[in-house]
Amino acid sequence: GAAFAMFIAEVPAGGTCAPAPAGHSRFVLSLRGEATWKTASGEYPGADVNTKKDVYAFFPAHAPYTCEAKTHTTLLVYEKRYDGDKAGDDMPQVLSGEVETSPLLDVGVEVFKLRKLLPQTLAYDFNVHVMDFYPGEYLKVREIHHNQHGLLLLTGEGIYRLGNDFHPVSAGDCIYMAPYVPQWYGALGTNTSRYILYKDANREPAIYGGAHTSGKAGGCGVGCSASGGGGGSCSATATD
Repeated sequence: GAAFAMFIAEVPAGGTCAPAPAGHSRFVLSLRGEATWKTASGEYPGADVNTKKDVYAFFPAHAPYTCEAKTHTTLLVYEKRYDGDKAGDDMPQVLSGEVETSPLLDVGVEVFKLRKLLPQTLAYDFNVHVMDFYPGEYLKVREIHHNQHGLLLLTGEGIYRLGNDFHPVSAGDCIYMAPYVPQWYGALGTNTSRYILYKDANREPAIYGGAHTSGKAGGCGVGCSASGGGGGSCSATATD
């Protein structure tokens, strides 16, 4: 099964959210609303973190945070049990930033715009990518790799290939991509396609059982949740 969790969280104004499960890192992207995040552990006296639309935050497993919503807040959340075997003494840190001010990275012969929101060091066992395609742009290659993905299309529309199946997708749809599933995207319509995705990083490939045989695409309604690898999935359930 999937080795991470992905879900949409709705927090009403004045509402709160619990920290991630013990031993799990959490990444959040605010899709709307404002919230304040405070440390939930006296052992880690970190500073408050404020999120609003298009602001992201990362909370490592050793620094659990809770939130209180100032206004009705919608969050995209990724959680993963932290694998620190390769990190050495370099511990991940609490981070936050704005997507638009995150630097664009070189993509070689590709044409899309790429941002990686977490540091590319051994302390971090996953990363989160934001990719932009103008209408008519597409991936130059069909990708196949061991990394799992959990993708949410934020804007635009297009065609996503998973294996030999082609799925029309539009803003609000999400996709779980298991290891070694051939994948490709082409942007259609008149608006820029932007998607955000989780990607395993900096660790040896894990043993994923039968999950490597399929990928799934489906609508991601507000607050939806389903186990990873199922049809119409908006979340991938974390495993040890």
